[in-house]
Amino acid sequence: MALYKYLPSQYADAFLRGEILFRNLSYFKQSDCRHRGDATEGIHRDRPETDSTIEILSGGGGRTINGDFTSLNEIDSDLVFVFCTSEIFDNALFHAFEADCCIEINNPDEFAKRMQRKVMSLVSANKSIGLLRAPAKYYDPGKSVEFDVKNPTKITFAKDISYAYQKEFRFAYGKGKESFFINPRGAKIVISKRYDFQAEAKTGAGAEKKLLIGSIKDIARIHPESPCCNDYRT
Repeated sequence: MALYKYLPSQYADAFLRGEILFRNLSYFKQSDCRHRGDATEGIHRDRPETDSTIEILSGGGGRTINGDFTSLNEIDSDLVFVFCTSEIFDNALFHAFEADCCIEINNPDEFAKRMQRKVMSLVSANKSIGLLRAPAKYYDPGKSVEFDVKNPTKITFAKDISYAYQKEFRFAYGKGKESFFINPRGAKIVISKRYDFQAEAKTGAGAEKKLLIGSIKDIARIHPESPCCNDYRT
């Protein structure tokens, strides 16, 4: 299986030299690009199609309330860095990602091994986790899912079903021991129509980290059907 990275051709040479740009989830939560930006990155949402009933135990009152609620499980999006690729070559994705070039990675296992070595050499990396890699887990907030919504490493790959056309395959690592952890603030129940994901996304701090893994020209190439190939010179 090959993987595909869509990007502007001006960055193609650097990528093939092994300059791999990871960005944290907060960066994508705050992005204005409709196809890249997702204010719900790093969050699993459970919003039943019918109203839910919540029992309030504090104060000994034993009250219950009924309404349109969403249950959230959220990791610290400042601390989780990802590199995104796609499992498909599709001309429509050039437009979606504002790209004119596609790098075909024909040996994803070797690509991952080289990134893993670099991640494990970073002082700040969560070495107990290392480099994670998996296809995105697309889900409908109104339906049950097939992954553990309490597992931070699984939430890292959770994406709303509206992005399923991208067939994303991502790589991820954490910064510090607190990455890949759901704290009490990240697990909560909110009133669906009142919760502003965009406003919450702005509270994060977008960041990026460039990993230098050495040339990948032996395992990757510019896809010959990329629009840039009409002008690209090796």
